[in-house]
Amino acid sequence: MVNRWLRGGQAKITLKCPDKEVMDELYAKAIAMGVNANVIHDAGRTQIAAGSATVLGLGPAPKAVLDQITGELKLY
Repeated sequence: MVNRWLRGGQAKITLKCPDKEVMDELYAKAIAMGVNANVIHDAGRTQIAAGSATVLGLGPAPKAVLDQITGELKLY
């Protein structure tokens, strides 16, 4: 899957998550479905507090699988 993603141009989609609790739920759902997931924490060099969870990275995974996890979110 990773090689296909690398050959295909490393598509990235940015979606808006309403809050940390939803991000945590999405992370848990991804892990339960066997999708690579990683929460990124801010370094605190701007107005965001250090250690704040700011990004949830998912995949690579098939679009149909990612849609099961993030299909309710809106584009950012």
